[in-house]
Amino acid sequence: MGKFLLRSPAVGIHVPVGLYYCFRDLTDSNIFIILYAVTSIYFAGVMVRLMLVLAPIMCIMSGIGISMTLSTYMKNIETSDQPAPAPVKNKKKAADYPIKSEIATVMVTIVAIFLTTFVFHCTWVTNEAYSSPSIVLAARAQDGGRIIFDDFREAYNWLKFNTPENAKVMSWWDYGYQITAMANRTTCLSYLEECLATALMISTSFSG
Repeated sequence: MGKFLLRSPAVGIHVPVGLYYCFRDLTDSNIFIILYAVTSIYFAGVMVRLMLVLAPIMCIMSGIGISMTLSTYMKNIETSDQPAPAPVKNKKKAADYPIKSEIATVMVTIVAIFLTTFVFHCTWVTNEAYSSPSIVLAARAQDGGRIIFDDFREAYNWLKFNTPENAKVMSWWDYGYQITAMANRTTCLSYLEECLATALMISTSFSG
């Protein structure tokens, strides 16, 4: 849940709004978008890496929600240049209430604030979570100081200088490329490994 809140707080708020407007107009394209969104949310909740699949549809759904919200309320904002509306005899068809323009202005302002803060949030997340190299991790101490974790690079250096050149390293598949590139050692499992039996044996051994 923390991954969702960190990466997509403002977008996530507008996704249900986009779903609502898609359900209001069930065309073929909207049904496809709904199915894509629901299945992506489910699988991203099961495996956080699938947020890569969820990200495009979240942008589409939030875009629909923001666009429809703004188009709904923008037309209710009255300006001094607008002519006075003609009287409507049927009160049921008259979508008029005492503070319609004020409510519309408040809603548009809220959406604008959301979008502005989302830009600053994305800049902060990029700086804090994505600016460091993948093998050098950074964190903040309680006093606000920056802490650098260089354990991965040191471990790869140790493998390079303290193991035989023909050694084969058994590690989880995420680190296969890094070990090959930085430690110059062959690994039992990597991203391109197609042997399911090897992957199953290694995952079983690591899980105890």
